Amino acid sequence: MDFLNRAYSQLNDLYRSMTPGSRLTAGLLAVVVAISMGYLYTHQGSSADVDLMHGVPIATGDLPAMEAAFGKANLKTYEIRGTSIYVPRGEEAAYMGALAAGQVLPRNFGSALRAAIDKDTMFMSNRQRDQIIKIATQDELALIIRSMSGIESACVLYDVESRSGFGQQKQSTASASVKPAGNGQLDEARVSAIRHLVAGAIAGLKPENVTVSDLNGRTYYGNPESNGGGGEENPYVSLKRIYEQDLKAKILKALCFIPNVTVELSVVLDRERFNRVKQVRRDAPPAAPRDAVSNAPYAVQDANSGEQVEKESVGLTPKLAKVSVGVPVSYFKNVWQQRRPADETGAPKTPDQAALDRIRVEESAKIQRHVAQLLPPADGVNDAMELVAVTTFQDLPAQQLPLPSWQQNALTWLGQYWGTLATLGLSLVGLLVLRSVVRGAAGPREARTFAARPSAPPAESAPAAAMHGRRRVQPGNPSDRDELSEVVQQNPDTAAHIVRTWIGNAG
Repeated sequence: MDFLNRAYSQLNDLYRSMTPGSRLTAGLLAVVVAISMGYLYTHQGSSADVDLMHGVPIATGDLPAMEAAFGKANLKTYEIRGTSIYVPRGEEAAYMGALAAGQVLPRNFGSALRAAIDKDTMFMSNRQRDQIIKIATQDELALIIRSMSGIESACVLYDVESRSGFGQQKQSTASASVKPAGNGQLDEARVSAIRHLVAGAIAGLKPENVTVSDLNGRTYYGNPESNGGGGEENPYVSLKRIYEQDLKAKILKALCFIPNVTVELSVVLDRERFNRVKQVRRDAPPAAPRDAVSNAPYAVQDANSGEQVEKESVGLTPKLAKVSVGVPVSYFKNVWQQRRPADETGAPKTPDQAALDRIRVEESAKIQRHVAQLLPPADGVNDAMELVAVTTFQDLPAQQLPLPSWQQNALTWLGQYWGTLATLGLSLVGLLVLRSVVRGAAGPREARTFAARPSAPPAESAPAAAMHGRRRVQPGNPSDRDELSEVVQQNPDTAAHIVRTWIGNAG
C-alpha cells in the first residue's frame, strides 16, 4: 500500500505540474496506446487453429451460407481451409451459435425426412403429405450425392406418373444434376453409382430411367431412345471400358517398380450376350439279342434312352487384350548402373549405346512375360507375350520451380502482417511521445524546486555560503522548514552545508 500511495502521490504531483495542453496530449496518447494494445490482444493475438466441425468435411455449396451467417454475427476471425472452417480456440460456441441462428448447420443423413415427419398433422391431406415426403426424399438424395468425394453440389428431382387402365401401372423417372468440384467430370462408375442410388430410394424406378447431368460435362440420358443410344447406354461399350480400367490397374500395380511407366490397352469382348449349348449324352446300346433260330443279331432302338444337358454361358467377356507398355530410358540406365557400380574415384559410369540396347532387350522381355500372365486367354494365340508391346521414350527431367527470394518472402510477410506492425509501431510512438511529455512536464518542476541549490557544495568562501544559507532558509519560517526538509531528501550534502551555515550565523 505504501508503494501505491507513493506512486499515486508522484502521479498527482506530476499531473498538477503539467500545463493543460500537456495534460490533454498525455491523455490522448494513453488512450491510443490502450486501444492499440487491446487490438493486438483481441484480433492479432488469437489465431484460427481449431476445426469447427472436428474433422467433418463441409460441402462446398454450404460455405457461402455459413460465411453469411458469420458476417451477420460480426465474426471475422475464422479461416476456410479446403472444406473445413478453423476458428480461434475458445470461440467455437459463438460460431456454432451463429450457424444455428442462420439455420445453416451441416445436415446429417435423415434430417430432412425427420423434419418432414415433424410437420405432419392430422389436418394435412394425403396429397400434401406425399408432396412433403417427396421433397424430403429429394433433399436426402441430393445430400448423399453431395457427400461423395469430388462432388461440390447436387440436385435430385423425380416424378411418378399413374397410367390409367388395367392394373393401374405407374412410371417413375428421375434426374440428378451434379456439379463436380472444380473442372472435374463424372466417370462411368460414378454415373452408374448415382443411378442405382436414386433408383434404389424410389419405388418402381429403374436405373435406366435416371438421367444424370454433369454440370461440367455431358448428360447421361436415362432412356437410350432419347439420344439415339449413346455409348454410355451400350452394354458392350460400358463393359469394355470397365474391363480395360480393371486390367490397366492390375498391370500398373504389377509394374510399380518402374518409375513413370505408362500402360495403354485395348480389350475385345465376345459380342454374344448369352450362349446356350445343348448336349445329348446317350448310354451305350445294350448287346443285340440273337435270333433263337438263326443266331443272328437284330437292332433294337430305344428312343427314351440317353440324357439331354443344356449349358448356358454369359457373353460380353474378354476374348482378346493387347497391351502397350511405355518405359523411360532412364530406367534402363539405372539398371545398367546397378549392375556395374562406380569406379574407384566414385564417379558413376556412363553406358554406351550397345550396352544400353542389351539391357533394353533383356528388361523388355522380362516385362512382357510379367504382363502376359495377367492377360485373359485368347483363342488362336499360342504365346501371350505377342500381345504385349514394350516401347521406350526419353523422359525429360522435370523443371524445378524457383524458390522465392528473401525479398519476395519479406514482401509476403509484410503484406500478411502489416496491420500488426502498424499497430505495434503506433503503440511505440505513442509511448515515446508520452514519455517525452511527462519528462518535459517534470523538468520545470524540478528546476523551480532546486534552482537555488547546486547539485554539489560549491567551492566558495564561508561568508558567501552563510549569505547563501540566509537567502535560502530563514529560521522560524514554516515554509522554509518544509523547503529545508525537501532539500534534505533531494541533496543531503547541500542541506548539511546550509544547516551548518545557519547555526554558525545564529551563534
